[in-house]
Amino acid sequence: DGTVEVRTRAGRRLRVPATAGPDRRPNVAALLSYPVQGTAADGFKIALALMWSRRAGCPTAVPVLFAHDE
Repeated sequence: DGTVEVRTRAGRRLRVPATAGPDRRPNVAALLSYPVQGTAADGFKIALALMWSRRAGCPTAVPVLFAHDE
C-alpha cells in the first residue's frame, strides 16, 4: 500500500501514507524530518518532566513557556 513507518529515538511512531499520485510514494520530507523533530520534542518533554520532579530543589524556579512545533 506504500505506507512507511518512522520512529523517534523514544519509540513514538508515525505512519506516512503514500501520496495519491500514480507512483504512490510516501512524503519524503515527513520521513526525514519526523525522527529528528520528534526526538527533539521527546527530549524537551523529558527535560520538563525532570525539572518538575526536582522542583523542590529550587522552589522559585517556574517554567514560563514551553513550546515545540513538531
